[in-house]
Amino acid sequence: FIKAGGIFGSILAAVMAFIPLVSPFFSLDPAVIAKVNSPALVFALIFFLYGIICPLEGTMLGQKDLGFLAKAYAVFFIAVPAFMLRWKKVAASGIAVGVKDLWSIVAAYQVVRTATWILRARYLHRKRTKEDQKHSIFRK
Repeated sequence: FIKAGGIFGSILAAVMAFIPLVSPFFSLDPAVIAKVNSPALVFALIFFLYGIICPLEGTMLGQKDLGFLAKAYAVFFIAVPAFMLRWKKVAASGIAVGVKDLWSIVAAYQVVRTATWILRARYLHRKRTKEDQKHSIFRK
């Protein structure tokens, strides 16, 4: 599933790469086009990782690893807004904070989530393999 998710994520990332090509169709203002185009690579990363996250999360849901998912999302529910509020303080201090900066927080969240889901999926796979070997009639 991860390979298929990686392929799907790559397709989504490629679509995001076209943002700079299509943004002039929606605005003629160079400042607007620049702001729209600035997070295009960040979007590509987010959507690529999303392609990997979805099958991993589906696997965890299928294995009823609901306790882990609930705890992880509880942490994310607190952490992501906390980082957004930190950027708000930075902006209030007079430092320029752009659209790309805010989307970079979402990208960092996706990176952490992807790494967490991969580690958890590997743990569940090893756990399941040990259980299967323990109950197998073909034990070594």
